[in-house]
Amino acid sequence: MARVPAEQRREDFLKATLRVIAEHGVAGATTRRIAEEASAPLASLHYCFHTKQELFWAVFERQANLVAEAAGVAAGTPKEGLRTAAVRLLTRGVDFIVANEDYARAQFDLLQWAMRQQGTQSLLAADVYSLSMDRYEAVLLASMRDGEDASIVSELSRMIIAVLDGMNLQWNAHQDTARLRADTKHAITMVEALVPDLK
Repeated sequence: MARVPAEQRREDFLKATLRVIAEHGVAGATTRRIAEEASAPLASLHYCFHTKQELFWAVFERQANLVAEAAGVAAGTPKEGLRTAAVRLLTRGVDFIVANEDYARAQFDLLQWAMRQQGTQSLLAADVYSLSMDRYEAVLLASMRDGEDASIVSELSRMIIAVLDGMNLQWNAHQDTARLRADTKHAITMVEALVPDLK
C-alpha cells in the first residue's frame, strides 16, 4: 500500500470529520468513525491530531481559511475599496455555504461543542470567532483605498460573519437556494449601508 503524505492525510481527516459531524453530530463523531470515513488507520488519526479538540480546531481553521481565500485579494490587484470587498466576502461566503453542505450542516454543532468545552464563558468559542474575524479583517484591510476609515473594519467583519451565520442556519432549515440568493441581495444592502462609498 502506498504511503500517504502527512499533509494529505491531515486534509483527508479534516474532510472526513466534517462529513461525520454533518451526518452524526459531534456526539457521534468518534475517532474510529472519522478514521473509517477517511479510509485510514485509527493510529494515523491519533498521530496527526493528539486530541479531539486539536482536530476540531483544525476543522475551524481550515474552513475560515477557505472562505477567506475564496474572497481574498490576488497579488497585484488594484485596491477595490471596503464596500466592494465587503460585498465580495458576503457573496462568496454564501457561495461557500451552498457548495459545502457538510460544512454548512456541521458548523453549528461544532460551535455548540466549542461553547460547552469551558462552560458558558468558553474561550474556545471566542477563539473560533476571533479566527474568522482575523481572516475577514485581513481581506478588508488589504482592499482599502486611500481615504477609507480603517476603524469600521472590525465592525464590518462582525456584521458579515453574523449575517453569514444566520443565512447558513436558515438555508440549512429550508434548503431554498432561490430564497437564499434573494436574502443575499438584502444583506448586501445592509452591509453597503455601513460603508461610505468613496467616488
